[in-house]
Amino acid sequence: MLVSADGRRQFGVMMSFREALSKLSASDRTREQPMPQGAARWQDRGASLLRRAHAAIPDFAAQRRGERAERQAPSGQGYAVIDFETTGFHPGHGHRVAELAVVLTDLEGHVVDEWCTLVNPQRDLGPTHVHRIQGRDARRAPFFGEVLPSLVELLRGRVLVAHNAPFDMRFLGAEVSRVRPEWEVMPVGVCTQEWMGRTFPRLQKLDLKSCCTSLKVQLDGHHEALSDARAAAGLLPTLIKRNGESEEWRRLAEASASIRWPDLGPPPVVRPERRRSAEADLASAPINVVLKPGDRVVFTGDLSKAREECVAELQHFGFTTGGMTKATKLLVAADVHSLSGKAEKALKYGIPIVDEREYRKILARSTGQGI
Repeated sequence: MLVSADGRRQFGVMMSFREALSKLSASDRTREQPMPQGAARWQDRGASLLRRAHAAIPDFAAQRRGERAERQAPSGQGYAVIDFETTGFHPGHGHRVAELAVVLTDLEGHVVDEWCTLVNPQRDLGPTHVHRIQGRDARRAPFFGEVLPSLVELLRGRVLVAHNAPFDMRFLGAEVSRVRPEWEVMPVGVCTQEWMGRTFPRLQKLDLKSCCTSLKVQLDGHHEALSDARAAAGLLPTLIKRNGESEEWRRLAEASASIRWPDLGPPPVVRPERRRSAEADLASAPINVVLKPGDRVVFTGDLSKAREECVAELQHFGFTTGGMTKATKLLVAADVHSLSGKAEKALKYGIPIVDEREYRKILARSTGQGI
């Protein structure tokens, strides 16, 4: 049992009075003499000090309970499990957050609240076949800077948690720095992927789906920010129970809860935007276009075919490609509601935007070949 220095001093005071009273009592019994005048007063004083020493001795059980609680939740507020859906893998390459979710939990990892919104990334949405976010929805969504004050208020004083935390922390730091360039902090937090590997070393895969399966945690709508954040939060109670008292967990949690977030003032009233569009909204209406040799066709977004293949096929039939100009005849997009710069220019110039299926029809009609 660990005893503080104050506890040792108080215990020593108690023992010295015990020994003094014991010797006094033994001496009196040996001599069998009446108590000297004034001794009763000193004995009463000693007994009083002894009672005070007893009262000052710490309640070691309560002390241990307090230390355990402090180790489990150094933040005092609980955890904030975050998840981002993004336009790509690295903010250094110009990729942005397109959807974010926060699931708040108490000190034991039990969910108490959640919040989610799409974010207008002000660029092409990237791999729509992965995150399934539609341009029509993202176009209506607030910019990251508009939701940042609300996000910071949710995160402030809490321990950040994410599955594959380096990915989410990298994007979080980059997006905050876009709004506040003077803020040069790289957020840190608990990585459920890493701690699942430490806690269950026999797990062969540490992706979110595999981790959830191993602990029987529900995962619906994988690669939707709120679904993934809920799933990661479902792993948290087990990880806290198994690791929450470890020194490394405590240090990491304390560092995360102590992040000095920028002061952005009261959060403005911003309505979160959720997914609405169906898959059918990706499709373009049929258009009556026939391409002629030399016509320019431009591509945007992550198509089902590699961009090099699309360009080679186009050139094979005598058509050209390149950047978006007023002379462009057609823009082929993974999402006809794309937010890419090319799509914005096409709308400005009145150039038709079509999906891959409609493009195939136009190409077959223009070449006289079934493609």
